[in-house]
Amino acid sequence: MAGRSKIVIGLDFGTTYSGIAWSLHNGTGGIEVLSTWPGGGNRTTPKVPTTIKYDGDTQRWGYETSSLENVIRGVKLLLDESQEVKYQPASEARAMIASQGKSPVEVASDYLQRLVDHTQTILRRRFGTAVQDMRYHYILAIPAVWSDKAKDLTLRAAMDAGIETGISTISEPEAAALYCLTVIQPNSIESGDVILVCDAGGGTVTKSPIRLEEATEGTGSVILDERFRDLMRETLGSTTYDAIPQKSKNVTIKYWEENIKPSFTSALGDDDDDDDEFLDMDYFIPLPGVSSDVQAVSNGFLQLSGHAIKKIFDPVINDIEKLVQSQVDSLSEARMMPKVTPKAPMNPLIGRPSYVQRGLDGNQVMERIARRNYGVTYKITSSSQLSSDSYWADLEELC
Repeated sequence: MAGRSKIVIGLDFGTTYSGIAWSLHNGTGGIEVLSTWPGGGNRTTPKVPTTIKYDGDTQRWGYETSSLENVIRGVKLLLDESQEVKYQPASEARAMIASQGKSPVEVASDYLQRLVDHTQTILRRRFGTAVQDMRYHYILAIPAVWSDKAKDLTLRAAMDAGIETGISTISEPEAAALYCLTVIQPNSIESGDVILVCDAGGGTVTKSPIRLEEATEGTGSVILDERFRDLMRETLGSTTYDAIPQKSKNVTIKYWEENIKPSFTSALGDDDDDDDEFLDMDYFIPLPGVSSDVQAVSNGFLQLSGHAIKKIFDPVINDIEKLVQSQVDSLSEARMMPKVTPKAPMNPLIGRPSYVQRGLDGNQVMERIARRNYGVTYKITSSSQLSSDSYWADLEELC
């Protein structure tokens, strides 16, 4: 067993998109990110939609579901029952999952199974029959804000997907922190410095002060999707919006998610818009099947101003800033302050390579804060016989 090669695989199971990166355990060849997906055609992209559709015994997933209806989205958010689900597709998924006689854990497992199978297919093409003698070690990222039950359900879904051995977990903000510590230039981080990292993901925003140990206890972009839907309804009117076929809405939402949301540039959260040239731009978003007689629709495109798009982002950005400030305040109370450094570049690949790096380098966080304490309550009725045999234990203070 000791002589077998090992492949470390970073598994990024996201709310809206997922992805995979891998590397040989000795680091030979560096870290590679999967960029081709079933149903994706000639497209190369480091992420695949976290979607799945059941059609009898057939399962379609990722880009295979692009033009289909009754697609399950956002199942990741349903794994944590303690979190309020504000993402409409995830709320709609509950009924679809129930109609299949499945639980969210089973659906998540089915999706992860497709992701794992595709990964193994790619590795077989790369290494041929030699891959059969290789060991796999998966690194699965889990939101830091989730309950222990939700973390356990996520791990169970992965194991049910065929990852029965060789799996470790890492918190999403920890992975982001490790990435940032690697790419910050110039890197002036020294021993003892405190770094505050904000990991704004699809369904969760987590913030984690890092100094190679946790300094304090630790909204998401799907809220932007909900606000975009609200803007569509407001612009078109509720009657018109409700009458739009779901397929047409899916095309519009997909364009928003893949083109406008990740690339919109403006002084977000800034009330002074006078000098922002990006706000003078108009955005034309495909909206097939809707008459040009409808307000803001022309030749099959929904026209929105840069100011309207900015209003989608501003409340979410402001909420994130408040979260970050609350962490800075917590650090101040603990007499620690984050060091100001050049910001790390935004990179959609942050998750997957950093998960693999965790598998290659091992655990880099030397100390953690216990968020919960578990114990067992034991009660016994005392009697004279027991009382005479009782004595104080030397370790009483530790009980």
